Amino acid sequence: MERICNCCNISKPVSDFRDNRKKCKLCDNKRRYIQKMERRKNDPEYHKELNAYDVKRKRRREKENPIHGTTQSLRSLVRSINSKRGYKKNSFLSEYLGISVELFIPYIESRFLEGMTWGNRGEWEYDHIIPVSLYKSEEWVKKSCYYKNLRPLWKDDNRTKGNNIFPLRVSNFHRFLL
Repeated sequence: MERICNCCNISKPVSDFRDNRKKCKLCDNKRRYIQKMERRKNDPEYHKELNAYDVKRKRRREKENPIHGTTQSLRSLVRSINSKRGYKKNSFLSEYLGISVELFIPYIESRFLEGMTWGNRGEWEYDHIIPVSLYKSEEWVKKSCYYKNLRPLWKDDNRTKGNNIFPLRVSNFHRFLL
């Protein structure tokens, strides 16, 4: 059984409609999104409430599951790398890392410096041992996110390091390019 949406004028299955509404779910969601953005733009209190809610939800999820926060950080890292280079992400995070996120967590923990914990993750960052800026193709950018090229480093140290390679022994250099 099908019904015609009053908004997009397309005949769709009844399952694409909520209850007995005349707009399909897709059109209804678009309308709600537009209303939310308008309200957010015009009502500063509503904007503050939404941001506060987002922060609370994010903190709760990170407390419940530290892997979630790490996954989000890595996804953000991959997204920013790709957007700066103009590449499109075509694979899952585990394909970039070369291992599953569940195996990546203990690997990173084993490389923690003194004082690093998941609780103070904002004070340290994921450092690319061989910086992304040295890679010139999409294939190599993907390889830059390989788990052996990532390590935790204090935020100040990482910013000071910039796009230098240190402390990396020359004998290990080939390992990160594979």
